[in-house]
Amino acid sequence: MSTNQNYNILDITKFFMALLVVCIHIKILPNNEYVSLIFTNVIARVAVPFFFVCSAFLFFKKQDSLTSSALIKMLKRLLVLFIGWTVFFGVVMLSTEYYYTEERPFYRFYQFLLRHLILNPYFHLWFLPALMIGLSTSWFFIKYNLKKTGFALAIILYIIGLLGDSYYNLSLQFNVLEPLVSKYYSFFTTTRNGLFFGFPIIFLFLYLRKVQLSHKTNLFLSLFFFILLFLEFFLIKKNGWARDYNMYLSLIPFSKFFFDGILTLKIKLSKNACLFFREYSLGLYLIHPFWLITPFIDKGYIEVIAASLLLIFIIKFFKIPFLNNLLK
Repeated sequence: MSTNQNYNILDITKFFMALLVVCIHIKILPNNEYVSLIFTNVIARVAVPFFFVCSAFLFFKKQDSLTSSALIKMLKRLLVLFIGWTVFFGVVMLSTEYYYTEERPFYRFYQFLLRHLILNPYFHLWFLPALMIGLSTSWFFIKYNLKKTGFALAIILYIIGLLGDSYYNLSLQFNVLEPLVSKYYSFFTTTRNGLFFGFPIIFLFLYLRKVQLSHKTNLFLSLFFFILLFLEFFLIKKNGWARDYNMYLSLIPFSKFFFDGILTLKIKLSKNACLFFREYSLGLYLIHPFWLITPFIDKGYIEVIAASLLLIFIIKFFKIPFLNNLLK
C-alpha cells in the first residue's frame, strides 16, 4: 500500500458516500416511505463515519503527522472551510424569506447566532468542527503514547453519545441518567459532535487498525456488521428509543472493517478522474443544502444532486472567487 494508486478507491467511495449524505436530508423515493426510511436512517448513516475515518487515515499516514506543524496546518485548512461555508450559508439563510416572515424575528436571529456559538450550524457543517476536535484529540493521545487511556475514553464518550442519540429514550428510563441527559439538552441540541461522535469514531478506528486481517475477512466482517446495523435499527425503532439515528453500536466495527476491506482494492484512474471524485464529493457534501433552503428548484433527490453538480462545475470552470477556494 505504498503507492497512491491504492487510494483511488477512497476518492471513488467518498463520492458515493456524499450521495448517501444527501439521502439523509432528502427522501430518495418520496412515494415509498419504507425504502426512504431505510436509506435515511440505516444505509446513509455509514457515510459520515466513513468521512471521519478516511480523513484520519489520510492525515495519520503522513510521516510528519505527529508534529505540531502538521496538526496546525490541518486545523487551519478545516477552519477556513468551516468559516467560509458558515459565512456562505449564513448569508443565504438570513436572505431567505423564512427569516423575514417567521414570527419573533429577533428571537430567530438569536437562535441563528447561538447555533454558531456552539458549533452546530445548519444541516451538515457540524462535521468540520467535529473533525477538527476528533483529529486533534486523537493526535494528542497518539502523540503522547496514551493510547489505552484514549481507547477507554473514546468508548465512554461514544456510549454517552449513543444515550443522547439513537438510545435517547432508553436513557430516560434510568432515574440516574434522565436528569443528566435533560440538563445536557437544555444547553445543546445533539450529541452528534466532535466530542461524542468524531473523536470516538476516529480514535477507535486508529486503535483497532493495529489488528490487520485479510481482504476477504474484512469484507465478510463489514457485511456482518452491516447486517447488524439493520437489526440494531429495527430494535431501536420497535422500542421507540431514538431521538435521532446518527450513532449506532455497529457503526464503529463496520467502519473499520469496511475501510480496511476496500483499501486493498486496486483501481487505476487518471489524475483528472481522481481529482474529479475528490473535489466533487467535497462539493456535493458542502453545497447540496443550498437547494433545500432556496426556492430555485424542486427539492427532489435527483434534482438536488444534478443542481449541486452543475453548480460545482460552474464554480470551478469560472473559478468563482471565494467559493472556488472552498472546494479544494
